Amino acid sequence: MTINGISYSSPKAINLRGSSSVKGSALRFGRTSSSNPFDSTSDGLYTNTSNQLIFSSQGTTTVIGAAGGGGTPTWETIFAADATMTITPDTAFTIAGNRSTATNVVLMTNVAGGSGAILAFTNSTATNNDILGTASTWAVTGEGAATFLNLVLTGTTITSTTGDIAWALRDNRSAALSIGASGDTNIMVIDTSNAAPLVVFNDGISMTDGNATFISTSNTVTNVLVTNNTLTTFGANASSAGMVCLRSTSLTTGSLLQLQLSDTANAGGFYLTCRESVGGTNDFTIGENGVVVLAGTASTTSFTMSLGNLVLTDGTIGVTSTGTADVVSVTANSILTNNALIVQGSGTFTGTTTGAFVYISPTGLTSGTALGVTAVLADTSVGVVDIATAGLTSGTALRITTATAAFTTGGKMIELTSAAAVAGNHLTATTTGAYTGTGMILVTAGAATTGILVSLVSTTGLTSGSLLRATTSTAGALATNGAISLSATGAFTSTSATDGGFVEVKANTTTAGTVVNVVATGLTTGVGLILSNGTSAMTTGSLLRVDASGTGAIATNGLVSLTHAGVFTSTSSTNGGFVEVKANSTTAGTIVNVVGSGLTTGIMLSMSNGTSAMTTGSLIRLAASGTGAIATNGIVSLKHAGIFTSTSATDGGFVEIAANATTAGTIINVLGTGLITGIGMHISNGTAATTTEK
Repeated sequence: MTINGISYSSPKAINLRGSSSVKGSALRFGRTSSSNPFDSTSDGLYTNTSNQLIFSSQGTTTVIGAAGGGGTPTWETIFAADATMTITPDTAFTIAGNRSTATNVVLMTNVAGGSGAILAFTNSTATNNDILGTASTWAVTGEGAATFLNLVLTGTTITSTTGDIAWALRDNRSAALSIGASGDTNIMVIDTSNAAPLVVFNDGISMTDGNATFISTSNTVTNVLVTNNTLTTFGANASSAGMVCLRSTSLTTGSLLQLQLSDTANAGGFYLTCRESVGGTNDFTIGENGVVVLAGTASTTSFTMSLGNLVLTDGTIGVTSTGTADVVSVTANSILTNNALIVQGSGTFTGTTTGAFVYISPTGLTSGTALGVTAVLADTSVGVVDIATAGLTSGTALRITTATAAFTTGGKMIELTSAAAVAGNHLTATTTGAYTGTGMILVTAGAATTGILVSLVSTTGLTSGSLLRATTSTAGALATNGAISLSATGAFTSTSATDGGFVEVKANTTTAGTVVNVVATGLTTGVGLILSNGTSAMTTGSLLRVDASGTGAIATNGLVSLTHAGVFTSTSSTNGGFVEVKANSTTAGTIVNVVGSGLTTGIMLSMSNGTSAMTTGSLIRLAASGTGAIATNGIVSLKHAGIFTSTSATDGGFVEIAANATTAGTIINVLGTGLITGIGMHISNGTAATTTEK
């Protein structure tokens, strides 16, 4: 038959017998084969080109013997015939060393120039061990993870070339790893005796141009912990010293320490926390978005900044104090023209009262002061408190409001007090513009009944001073309203004819002083004092009323005294004069009424020329130019309704005309140049029976 291209005979059983007792039985292979002559379904023997006897079983070859060899083939012969050894049963291939000396059980070498690995492992599962040491105390997995009890290096470098490798040191000893120099075996110790392994550097750490990176995925383990429970005063005032010291002598615009958080993830966390190790409370924190919280200590300075500025771009400042010391204190001993405190804003601010730009509200204030300003050395200050409102129109520069209904006599909205005798002004109101308003100082009390709106009081001996002084230097015409205007728009009444009134001037205690003095030394065509009733029909009232009830002697000056010290003249004999009484519109009224019902020895009306030599003048001049009939009462009417007597026939009388010193003068001159049917002088006795009188 033909198999795999080779012709074969097919004997059943073959019994090999020796040709002689010397030769014995033999099986001869006539030629060698460079390849396996059998296919994968056949079994057989053949010799190869190395004169090795090969057994082929279903395509798998096994070296049985080598040319010239004994009964056991060499490893080279076996390896040349079959380089792969497959161990199918679950039994370990064991090399058992039986050495009485310290020789190697297995020795692997590589000839000179060899480039391959002496020992290579291919594990079907990378996490399984490629090498497992004695008693499973050390191992190397298929992915290169090594576990050793101890590692001794004769070189200086451990290098991973397979990418990112997680190095793990695991041991039950307290010092899993110790690195030290000669004589110092614990420069660095990895301690596993704690719940979390510790790396201890007993002799310090020095890193040059390096980067220390600590990455953790735990939420319960501290990444970096620095502990020194012995430190007391070290580094308190020393440079580059302290439990933790970050130092740079070349930093310009960089950052010596940078703490980073995610603004979106951070929700109440902290960039920095300074916490008491005993009390368990935070003393100082820098939280989300840079929020700084400082606990501080009562009655001590908790924040000190020697130089520099504190700027708050957008935010608020809230100060809450439960102590008794000053809450906010600003001391500026060196400023000259700058501000110790500035509160400003460029926005269109409309807040009022509790929403004011600056609001001070001591709700518990009773007898204290809400705002105090003290400037003991101010002498020529433009204003200890200065309010400037350049754009103010209908608003108010300073407003003081009290809502209390129990505002007693001692209450004061504004109090101006000076302890020393001064010559300056306590209150001034000045405007450089042409003022046309309703009052630069306006006092209004619409519901006032018995109160006093403005009170001027002097408790000392006032001499040349004034309680109220109004001065104007204007040369223009004062129209409509006077320089001082007192107006009462309501129809008021007075309960007494001698007390009260719209304007009341009282000086009851003075005896020889002048109560009201009206002086107009330069007055020419003007009016010193006008009392005008306008168009009202006056009945029982008076424009001017002078009442006196004293019983003493009125000497030198009269109760009403009109005095003119200058030598004046009149341009008309019927108009003007020192005293002029006009009532041109009246027809039946009494112009001047002089009443002295209790007069006995006094004088009702006295006109005296003194020692002046009168020529063409008159003490009394009565002139009438009307053409109507004068009935009942004459132009001059002298009446006495009582029955009086005279003590002398030549002195006194109802009418007495005495000119005893004249010699050639005319005592009584009665002129009637136009008299025709009238009477020049009529003396009538009426119905009385005249006896001895003439």
